[in-house]
Amino acid sequence: THAYCEENVWWLARRALETLTVDAHTSRLYVVFVSNHKKTVPFWNHAPGGVPLVWDYHCVLMARGGAREPALVFDLDSLLPFPLPFDDYMAGTFLTLGPERPDLHPLFRVVSASLFLKTFASDRSHMRTSTGGWNAPPPSYDVIQTSTCSMNLPSFIDMDPRSGLGNVFS
Repeated sequence: THAYCEENVWWLARRALETLTVDAHTSRLYVVFVSNHKKTVPFWNHAPGGVPLVWDYHCVLMARGGAREPALVFDLDSLLPFPLPFDDYMAGTFLTLGPERPDLHPLFRVVSASLFLKTFASDRSHMRTSTGGWNAPPPSYDVIQTSTCSMNLPSFIDMDPRSGLGNVFS
């Protein structure tokens, strides 16, 4: 569903983990949240016309490669091929911004897919307008929640390495 990348990746990760039965393969799947402290990251190849689309955050699935295989990125919103080797994805999505714009540089929160599936919850309140409408139509399926949490999306988007699950990389 357009504009619900975190839910799309939740379903993609769930399907991938259901089809993989060997622990060595399932431990290679990661959910990656991309944002920064200003919540302004330009993504190239997310919109036609060769201009970047600036997201407050985005979410993708990544499969770590084996000894001779590249890691693959599964970005459901990219115009680039699907899936794409990690290096190609990085080069095609995050074009060099230079040191004069550190506020636009992406940060990456990497969480194992199995942990993400167990802990992620979104009540979709972040997609509500001030008048109660929707910024984008919500998916037709029920919200994703755990038995103890209805909303923790902000903790995944937060790029403070001292909080949240997983690890934050620059």
